[in-house]
Amino acid sequence: MKKPILAFFAINFGIIDRGAEVTVYNLVKNLQSKYDIVIYARKRRPTDKTISSLLDLSKNIKIKRVISISKNNRILNFIYEFNPWLKYKLDIFFLNPERLENLTFSIFASIDIFFNHYDLIFPQNGIWGAICARIIRKLKHIPFMMRTTGGIEPPVVRQKPDVYVCGTPVVYDWYRKNYPHVKFKLIPNGINTLKYSPQIKAIHIKLQQPIYLCVGALIPAKRIELAILAVSGLKQGSLVVLGVGPLLQKLKNMGKDLLGNKRFLLTDVPHNQTPKYYKCARVFTLPSYKEPFGNVYLEAMAIGLPIVAPNDRQRRFIIGKAGILCNVGDLKIYTKTLFKASQKNFKSKPRTQAMKFNWTIVAEKYRKTIDQLLNEYK
Repeated sequence: MKKPILAFFAINFGIIDRGAEVTVYNLVKNLQSKYDIVIYARKRRPTDKTISSLLDLSKNIKIKRVISISKNNRILNFIYEFNPWLKYKLDIFFLNPERLENLTFSIFASIDIFFNHYDLIFPQNGIWGAICARIIRKLKHIPFMMRTTGGIEPPVVRQKPDVYVCGTPVVYDWYRKNYPHVKFKLIPNGINTLKYSPQIKAIHIKLQQPIYLCVGALIPAKRIELAILAVSGLKQGSLVVLGVGPLLQKLKNMGKDLLGNKRFLLTDVPHNQTPKYYKCARVFTLPSYKEPFGNVYLEAMAIGLPIVAPNDRQRRFIIGKAGILCNVGDLKIYTKTLFKASQKNFKSKPRTQAMKFNWTIVAEKYRKTIDQLLNEYK
């Protein structure tokens, strides 16, 4: 029996190792036995060695690279920055340099799809991928589905995908209430529990024990300064922060002032090197105001670390009983909770919680959703 053919839009696949690309990689890896899969990515020499391993996995997987205008184009960026009013208008109409790169990529990928046979389109590149997929559906009667990156994206939902996948109950309930005409599915992000495993060898860091680990972009929304202040209130222990961003120097100075070199380290490491840093820690914490999903919590729990995080519905859904949730805005409570988590034996609870998000389980939910959608279009 001939397998259905799926087309993924993953503009930076094999070029950048981030959320959308990691999701596509793991979905394709777990779905390739059920479908023939084509991944559309922009035309650039791939830098990720995992691509070759994915292609070696099955003949059912193909990667097509299409041209696009680069977001780094000097002329585009000059025009974009030339006038504040024009910049504002380009942002409103999704025509800034990054969006233009996405638009041109989506157009050329869609042209190729139009002249070939596919059973489902699954864009992973936001609004322009959704618009182009909607046009193809109109012309060729091919369904398309979208996946939230974690936040609220009304312009994408307004393209009326046949299925829109939400990663958390918060996003799922909001969409169902505000867009009752669209079909939504609740499927969380996944975690590679082999890559993130308690068997990982820890890196040796010369800091005072126990080590509290925080991983996230160095931006205001992550509120990493709260973690620094909370750990500074402990008599014993150090804070390791992994990340980059505009607050780098400010947070580095703050950490050195409050904790000193023997109790603080802020550095950036490649994503594939993070497991050994998780392994050296006793507790993981990220006091962010909001998270699109919170993949770092899954990574930490898969290694076996308990979590200290804000007490909200999304964090309760992800972390469950694998940590202690609290009001991180109250530094006394936050500090006491970090200490309590470092002393408590959580046994296998963190790992067990992470296993609920194993990619094998998550991909099976996608398979059922895809099969149901394909049956509706027969």
